[in-house]
Amino acid sequence: MAEDHRVSGGIADAGNGSGRPDIIEGNGESGMRRRGLLLLVVIGGIVGMLVASGISIGPFNARAYLAHVPRLPLLICVPLLFCNEIVKGARWGTFLQASGVRIRIADAISTSMASQALAVLPAHDLLAARLVEEHSQGKYHPKMRQAAPALVARWIADAIALSIVVTVGVTYYKAFTPYTLLPIPLAVGIALLFRSKTPARWIARQLSRWSRTQKLVRSEADFHRSARRVMRARPLAAGVLYSTVCTFLSAMMLYTLTRGFGSTALSLPEALVTHSLSTLTAMASFVPCGLGVADGSTAAWMHFFGVGMGHIVLVTLTMRLVNIVVRTAIGIATLLTRYQEMWEGSPRQLVRRVLSGRPAFVPASSLVPLPAMADSTDIA
Repeated sequence: MAEDHRVSGGIADAGNGSGRPDIIEGNGESGMRRRGLLLLVVIGGIVGMLVASGISIGPFNARAYLAHVPRLPLLICVPLLFCNEIVKGARWGTFLQASGVRIRIADAISTSMASQALAVLPAHDLLAARLVEEHSQGKYHPKMRQAAPALVARWIADAIALSIVVTVGVTYYKAFTPYTLLPIPLAVGIALLFRSKTPARWIARQLSRWSRTQKLVRSEADFHRSARRVMRARPLAAGVLYSTVCTFLSAMMLYTLTRGFGSTALSLPEALVTHSLSTLTAMASFVPCGLGVADGSTAAWMHFFGVGMGHIVLVTLTMRLVNIVVRTAIGIATLLTRYQEMWEGSPRQLVRRVLSGRPAFVPASSLVPLPAMADSTDIA
């Protein structure tokens, strides 16, 4: 065990200063799993993007439709969407650091953006938590279970921010209702539940009752420890500010597309209220990715604010397609550029090694620096 520990540490210490090791730990099974994960994510993202952009429903074809969308609104929406992903990544990094995970904000942004490769699938944010494991620092190796509470914190921050924006918006239009504030006590209650020790102790007792689940007690303890750190007022308040900025950027996209299609009925405050109410409705429905719910709610509120049905259909379809295509492209590009270690070098080197008959992976034992190897006294 001492030898394995020293070898692993030597590999991790041979990093490039960016918070990620230069080579893969292990020489076979772990490397195959990482390559398999990367291949599945890239292939799934490409297939999902092609399906979303090439779907045909009767006379409607998404690719032909996007080809006739005005270019200027699309050119404005793409950088807005890119900035939105950066802000989301910064929020994700803030929550990770608050939960005790040692990771730079830039690395956290890359994990968040890379997870968008599976934007067409529900629970794609779990990929961001998995990619946190790729950012080791020396002998410190973060685990996915330590990053998982940050996903819950993101949902809580979104719920609170959207509730505040919606309440301010409807009050501005003299239609205040206390029901728009209900997500705030619900989100605070969930945060307090995750901070409480009573549920954690009960779960630990249940897991320790059976031999097959006893090994999960430590994982549950790590999860609860991270949850107690991130479910505090200061990290959640910072997350609410980030979520508010994301809401404004998304509302700007809705406003830009509506104007680009020739409708002047929707003002910027109305676009903000429309997007906030639609997103909050989609979150409350728990439908994966808000498919159908967010689009229908957006159409209803745009019609309420006086936008014509023709413009409503054009805007909602374009918003959904642009979100899927651009976010998936951003995710795949981030995976292939920032996580080349999962290919053990680069995709080109991997293909070249396979075609030349050499091993698809390089044994880690031949790459470990000699000072990091354990001697006979350590093994003994």
